[in-house]
Amino acid sequence: MGVRVIVIGERGKGDAELYDSRAIQREDNWSEKFAPRLIKSRDGTIHLDTPFSRLLGKPPIMVPGMTPSTVQAGFVSAVLDAGYHVELAGGGHYNANALRAKVIEIQACSVAELRDMTYEETVLRMVRLMYVAHENRWIDISLRNLTGDWMRRIEERFAGVIAPLSDDSGYFLAISQRRGQKPVPFIPVLDVSFEVWFKKDSLWAAEDVEAVFDQDIIPSIDFLAPQPRAARVPAGVKITTTDKEITYQLGKSLPTNPAWLSCLAGSQLNWLGALVRSTSVIQGSSYISNPIRRLFYPRPHEKVVISLSNGQPTSITAYG
Repeated sequence: MGVRVIVIGERGKGDAELYDSRAIQREDNWSEKFAPRLIKSRDGTIHLDTPFSRLLGKPPIMVPGMTPSTVQAGFVSAVLDAGYHVELAGGGHYNANALRAKVIEIQACSVAELRDMTYEETVLRMVRLMYVAHENRWIDISLRNLTGDWMRRIEERFAGVIAPLSDDSGYFLAISQRRGQKPVPFIPVLDVSFEVWFKKDSLWAAEDVEAVFDQDIIPSIDFLAPQPRAARVPAGVKITTTDKEITYQLGKSLPTNPAWLSCLAGSQLNWLGALVRSTSVIQGSSYISNPIRRLFYPRPHEKVVISLSNGQPTSITAYG
């Protein structure tokens, strides 16, 4: 809750960022948005639905494997054959050849992932992982072309153009590795090219955050603080409240700075509270005392007006 405090003035460096206080975008409630749910498939089977299970099409469990560092390849193969997702990592003590040898051993004991999928499952996985639906675009044009070529292959398969014994998995792997092709964001097969599938474009998500599947990214927190307590009105302060504004009027007798600022900040978590309560702000790479607090220090006969819209502050103005 709250907003980032930006210091605006001729001493500031870089661009100034201003926000509409009446159209604040709030983060989703993680406990509600990403909570596991029960869903029923077409055949009536009940499944546990999570972003993990939707991404991989497997139960939402990742079995630690650490092959070849900790466990044998047979353990990993058994987990894969049972329909679960298992960790595969070489660790810092093993070179690329040792890991490749283990991948070959695992492949010999279990079915490759692409071969274990239906045509429908492959197309759905490609579209879900490569097409950014909320922005109506593909991650990369080469991935769009890859999906189109694969769908045409499937059409030819069912139209009888291609012989039934053709290796469609091999075709998919071939077009996935052609010149200029952006790597697919999943590992289609566990083979000797595992290192290429796994690492060739491992940082793509950092380059295109909006394309991350299910948007499972860590939200930023602009203002973090406990719920403020209701401040007492200092002696000598006259407050007039309407639906459109709150007016604070001072006389000759002035309250202390902390008491006055707490009164202006109010008891709600909003931009005004963050603006007035923050004792320091960031300017460039340094922390400095919040100049806004000094601006609103109490002065004799001063008047401060806070404009409201639907009960929320939209601006604060000091007179005198």
